[in-house]
Parts: sequence; structure tokens; C-alpha cells
Amino acid sequence: MKKLLIAVVLLCLTHLATAQTTKPRLVVNLVLSGVGADDLSKYAHNMSGGGFASLTARGISYTEARYDYLQTSPIAGAATLTTGTNPSMHGLISRYWIDYTTSERVPMLDDREVRGLGCDAGQSRYSNRHVVVPTLGDQLKMQSAQSQVVTLAMDPHSAVAMGGRSDTYWFNTSTGKWNSSTAYMKELPEWLTDFNSSDINAEYKRARWQLLLPHSKYLSRVYSTSSFRIISADFERQTLPTKAIVSRDYSSVIYTPSATDITFEMAKNTLIGYGLGGDQAVDILNIGIDTPAAVGRVFGPESIEWEDALYQLDRSLADFVTFVEAQFEENTVLWVVTSSDGMSSSNRDDSRKFNPSQFKVIINGFLSAQLGRGDWVVDCIDRQVYLNRVAIYGAGLNLADVQNRVAAFAMQFRGVSHVLNATAMQNGYFGESYGRRMQNSFYPRRSGDLVLNLMPGWIENIEGEVAQSGSMYDYDTHVPLIIAGAGVTPRTIDTEVDMCSVAPTLGRLMGVGRPTASVAPVLEGIFTE
Repeated sequence: MKKLLIAVVLLCLTHLATAQTTKPRLVVNLVLSGVGADDLSKYAHNMSGGGFASLTARGISYTEARYDYLQTSPIAGAATLTTGTNPSMHGLISRYWIDYTTSERVPMLDDREVRGLGCDAGQSRYSNRHVVVPTLGDQLKMQSAQSQVVTLAMDPHSAVAMGGRSDTYWFNTSTGKWNSSTAYMKELPEWLTDFNSSDINAEYKRARWQLLLPHSKYLSRVYSTSSFRIISADFERQTLPTKAIVSRDYSSVIYTPSATDITFEMAKNTLIGYGLGGDQAVDILNIGIDTPAAVGRVFGPESIEWEDALYQLDRSLADFVTFVEAQFEENTVLWVVTSSDGMSSSNRDDSRKFNPSQFKVIINGFLSAQLGRGDWVVDCIDRQVYLNRVAIYGAGLNLADVQNRVAAFAMQFRGVSHVLNATAMQNGYFGESYGRRMQNSFYPRRSGDLVLNLMPGWIENIEGEVAQSGSMYDYDTHVPLIIAGAGVTPRTIDTEVDMCSVAPTLGRLMGVGRPTASVAPVLEGIFTE
């Protein structure tokens, strides 16, 4: 009996060690944008069995996964997922910010020192020079020269934020072709040049958006009668015409399910073109799916359009999973499915929208009345106020005092719930509640002099948009997280986890350790039975 007990214990320990040390040959990191934690379960009854449902059944589903910062966005989320740290360390807070020494805008992407590849001269001059900390892919390549890391997304911001120093590709909406730049490679690989030459994406420009299911199947009741304008309508009283996508370029395609199909087609060709997972070295394929956020911003997440885009995404994912797993032995592909950010409910009420341009003018008027006439405010970007520090220092004023004055005044505006200034966040520590989340979004060299949080349900007044991300509320910070495949035992985990834990967890699974700047522990449930 004693020998039998010892044998059982040894067998269990062996199984546990195997589960903890199994390395995948390929990690597929699928990052959606604009999808909240409850969206996959809410619409599960209309989804296929081979997309989200299949990966959920085969993997660990974390039901309480959240970002612990204010500036939720596709850019910030993509960078957090691949670096394992908050915007306060990785620095990707917005599409652009203000250089305090010149008062000029600094785009996140643009780099005049590089040349775009696969495009006309002057296009796609993008680089990763503003990504200040290493990604998980960078960590992998430093330790394994044979490993390959490839990143792609329709939106170049999403692609660059995820890519680090790996080969990175994005979609050119002028030409319908996939581009990169000399920041990542000297020239496009031959397989991609051939793929672009096939002009396969032209069919999507001529296509029409037709609903996947009979309209009685949809939970949503709001449908726009025109292709890309916001028209709230009574679902029960109107027919549902198809939506034309015909245009001179591909700028409209990104607001349709065709964008998902284009992305997955590129991912299939990338897998084959690079031969990912073809040897014993671990490879990573990062895929950004920008469609849900784009459709949600224009039509709203309660719309039939958004719901249909999610169903079509699910079916495209099912096809992609089948394609990938047909190339590999069982249990050698690790899947990660999550979202860079959630999204607010639709807001079509202009009285509950924050107008950044108007806010800038009013704040400048307030300071002019207090300090003398001048251009005291440079810009208001993503709920951040950038003061004219050159003018403030030139007038011999105390910056912290001016920031405090503006903060007190800003709290009087309708729709503003919290304000913190840069001096307070640089010099203090906010360990709890809203202060912690605002501080976790604050990167001193790029963030504004004041950071605002709006009331629940409020969004910025941007023409053509009815929903956005970018708050500390649960609808923006709470996202799905599924890890399935090699070395993972299926289960559901309901305890709260920080999204900064994803990168160090994957690093441990791949045997390369955590990224340099990661700040959170590994996810529970992966390495214990």
C-alpha cells in the first residue's frame, strides 16, 4: 500500500511538472479592441461552436480581468498586454501628445528617419521609437535567436503599440495593401509582395455588408439605414437593407466586418510566409482586431451593426483556428484572446458630451483673466490639458500653482468627475481608488498638466462618434481573457486579475521569463493543478 501511495504521488508530481513546463511552438496573441468582458457571453447563443466558444471550453477563462488605469484605449491596452506594465511606464498614452519645450504635437507613429515599405513615397513612415520599454517579443528574441515574432493589425497604432522591435505590418487604407517600414526591415518579404500584388482585398471594397443572421435573431434594436451615418431607428418598423462598402479607397472598410476578414487573411499568409512554429524555437504571432472598436464608435455597441460584426468575427476566428491547428500537432499552439479596452454605452445626447475644444477656450479665458491675456493652454487631448509651460515659466509663475487653479476651476464643469494635476501625480503616491488609476496612466514626459475623468456615460464630443473608451469605469476596464492550448488545463477563474499579468505569464510559459518592465505577478491557475 505504501509503495502504491508513493507511486501515485510521483505520478501526480510528474504530471504537474509536465503541465508547468510544456512549451508551445507557437503563441497566437489575439487582441480585440472595444469588446467588454460580458459581450462574449451575452451574444454566445448566436455564435458558432468553433470560435470563442471552442477556445473558452479548451482553456482558462478569467472572468474578472481588468486594466488598472484611466486612459483605456486600443493603443494603451495593446502596449500593456505585450510589455506587462501600465501606461505610466510604457508611455503609450495617446495617438499624439505635446512636447512641453516646443508646444508642438508629437505623433506616436510618425518618424521622418524611416521609409515606408509597400507604399508610395511619404506614406507609412512609422516606427516604434516611442515604445520605451521592451515587449515580451523583444524578451523572447533576446534569449532565443531562432524565435520569430510578427505583429499585424489594420490600424498602424495598434500594430506599433504591440510590435516592439519585431516585424510589424499594418493596412494601408489608400491602396488596400499591407505595409511596414525600414524601422523593422530593409524590404518587404517576397511572400508579402506577392500577396499584395494579388489585389485580393479589392473584393472587400466592392462588397456589401449583409447581416449574417435573420434579423429576428438579433438582441439589438438600433439599426442605421445608411452606410456610415448615425441614425437611430425603430427596429420593428423598418427593413434592414444591406450596406454598400463601395468607395475609391478602403477607408470605409475598416467600419465593417470585412476588416476582420482582411486581417485574418493576412494572418494566414504570415503564418505560412514566415513558417511560424516550424521548429522547436517558440514563435509569437500578435494579431490586432480593430473592427469592434471602429464599428462601436460609429454605430454604438447596442446596435445591430456591432452585434453582427461580433458574430462575423466569431466565425472568422473559428475558420482561423481550424486553419492554424491543421498545421501543428495537438497541444503545441497556445491561444490568448483578450481585448485592449471596453467601450461605453451609446451616447447620442450632446448635452452629455464633453467638448474639448470649448473646454480649451474656456480654460484659456479663465487663466487670461487671472494671469493676463495670453495663450496659456496649448491643447486638450484625450481628457488631458496641456498648459503653455514656456509662457508660464517666462512670466515667472509657479507651475504647480497654475495647475491647481485650473484643476479647481475644471471641477465646476458639467461632466467632469475627477481632476488630478501633473505635479501631484509626479510627487505623490495614490494607492487606492480613482487616484491610483489616474496615476497609472500618467507618463510625466507625455501626459498633460491636468488629467480629467468624466462622469459615467459621458464621452468626448467627436463628430461621428457615439461611443468611446477612455475612462476608469468597469465598461472600459473589464475585458475578456482566455488562454487556451498547450499546457493549459480548462477552467473558469473568478478572482480579480490585473491585465499586466498576461505578459509575464506568457513569458514563463515560453521559458523566457518576464518582460523587463512588467509589474504584476503571473496569472493564477496556469501553473497549479
